[in-house]
Amino acid sequence: MNARVAWLLALCIPLAAAAQAPPVTLFTNFPKYESMKISPDGKFLAFSRHATEHEIITVMHYPALKLSGQAHFGDRIDIDDFMWANNTRLLISPTRRFPGLMDFKAPTGEIIGINADGRADEMLFGWAAGQDQRDTRIARRQSTYSAAEIVARLPATPDEVLIQTQGYSAEGEFNSVYRMNVNNGKLRRLVGSPLRNGNFLVDENREVAYVWGNDRAGDPQVYWRKPQDAEWTLFESGKMGEGWLLPVAPSGRGGEFYGLGDRDAPTDGVFAITPATGEKKLLYRHPIANLKLAGVDPSGRAWGFSYEDHIPRYWYPDETHPLAALHQWLRGAFRGHEVGITSVTDDLSLAVVTVSAPQSPRTYYVADIPGRKLLVALASRPDLKADQLARVEPIEFTARDGLKIRGYLTTPKGAPDKGLPMVVVVHGGPHGVYDSYGFDWETQLFASRGYAVLQVNYRGSGGRGREFLRAGYGRWGREMQDDITDGVRWAIGDGVADPKRICIYGGSYGAYAALTGAFREPDMFRCAIGMAGLYDLPLLFEKGFIESREIELNFLEMAVGTDKEELKRRSPVYNADKIKARVLLLHGKLDERTPFEHAKRMREALEKAGNPPEWSTEWGEGHGFFDEANRAAAYEKILQFLAANLGSSAG
Repeated sequence: MNARVAWLLALCIPLAAAAQAPPVTLFTNFPKYESMKISPDGKFLAFSRHATEHEIITVMHYPALKLSGQAHFGDRIDIDDFMWANNTRLLISPTRRFPGLMDFKAPTGEIIGINADGRADEMLFGWAAGQDQRDTRIARRQSTYSAAEIVARLPATPDEVLIQTQGYSAEGEFNSVYRMNVNNGKLRRLVGSPLRNGNFLVDENREVAYVWGNDRAGDPQVYWRKPQDAEWTLFESGKMGEGWLLPVAPSGRGGEFYGLGDRDAPTDGVFAITPATGEKKLLYRHPIANLKLAGVDPSGRAWGFSYEDHIPRYWYPDETHPLAALHQWLRGAFRGHEVGITSVTDDLSLAVVTVSAPQSPRTYYVADIPGRKLLVALASRPDLKADQLARVEPIEFTARDGLKIRGYLTTPKGAPDKGLPMVVVVHGGPHGVYDSYGFDWETQLFASRGYAVLQVNYRGSGGRGREFLRAGYGRWGREMQDDITDGVRWAIGDGVADPKRICIYGGSYGAYAALTGAFREPDMFRCAIGMAGLYDLPLLFEKGFIESREIELNFLEMAVGTDKEELKRRSPVYNADKIKARVLLLHGKLDERTPFEHAKRMREALEKAGNPPEWSTEWGEGHGFFDEANRAAAYEKILQFLAANLGSSAG
């Protein structure tokens, strides 16, 4: 067989795999259900979903599943989260675009109330409660120039909830806890915080028990108080970056709480905390993975904790708890899946649970808790079937300096195991963010077109403890980048990837890593794709959303560095002449996190180097592509670019 025939046959492999590929929009469109919760009495199901211009909250009677009510709050407002305050009243925590911040919608600290029939929608709390609401359907209340977060339901007084406030000033405020009437927004103050920007935690009796936060020096502190006691007592203090112990939920054993802490070890473990005696007892810790709270029951008591050791895993403080028992049964029924519980009826008879896996988009179920039965199934992406989706496997390799690095490899369905064209997908963030084992529409889209997909949780990523996180500080374009390169070398050495057909892609920091990989390893990557990327590190300190926040600026100096010449040496813009790969740049012109100027400078540098990039911009988009039509068009462009450079098909 001559070389030309062999090359053509290699190109045919992804073409065959992509022959029956699902349409791009099945991956890029918003899911049918984005969040779902059951009312405390089990008579209603509420779910949120995106429409073309706004997000909708829909309420159905249960078990009839007939429409009770539906509402949206205007084109500028989406739903960050929602909860049932009582059997018939929902509270919405919205996101919206602020004046001067047209890039993205951010949580506002407002609270909107709405009845199960879709009526009586009221702006109960927030800075815009008394403002002109021409772009919304919300009735107005008096403006409150602070943000709010719901702390707890109050089943004994169902027309009230506990909220905590947070001021908008640069230094923060001494927050307070209030009782808020869920029908008219009336407030009654209960207690204040001894710390600026303090966060409150209640016990199983809904009494405010803890407040935690940072002092003026940035050091963590935790205070507690006896029920209905006005005085706060310092319970825990430490130094910034050295770990601490944070209470997260009551245990239900008379004054005892569960806490998460990493002061005496690199990872967050679960502790039993008794503030009256000062006892702090370690219950469980994983050596390399952080634990986090998996959920609480209607009393606020924690039923389980989760962590990710390649795949989702769980630890239960009491395996006989009804929700822990339900969760274990679901894990047995859906082996290899991630299982969550979004909401529970007050009598612990019904729960809304979620089940998902790499080859299984999230499905919501209504579960009979004592009977161990699934009563209703509602798929978030009903048109994507498991037999259309690719296999995902956890991987681990050793970086050049000996550090163990983890990630995931997705291989296209029906394709051979070796010699595949590969897309390296680099996650953004970068610090604290990580790729996890679960359904990922983006990697599944690439796999559906015949590409293997490599994801690397490079040092600085989250989930693996304090030291692994801090190992990324100051290592942009250096060891963090080496981890990605070493992952590619692993895939080549294992035979999975065709070394002549590899593309690197990412968004935000991932785009920086994609173009940095292209100039640091010019012979490794045939193409590079950056979406909403940052390509000029000195520009981060001059322009963008980061410049308006002192805390974020201080973090940026720690994470990236301050030596301007060194930053240039690690910036793709100043190294464009080293890039051999073909480049595609996609950027929204409203981007305020990584301003459009980054993309312009990158394009100009590549053109000057004689390697003009392909180019795609959108006037109405910011940090990424939010509009469904724009997003579908962007990924069609990406798939065409991959096909032109790696030999696969856009479907």
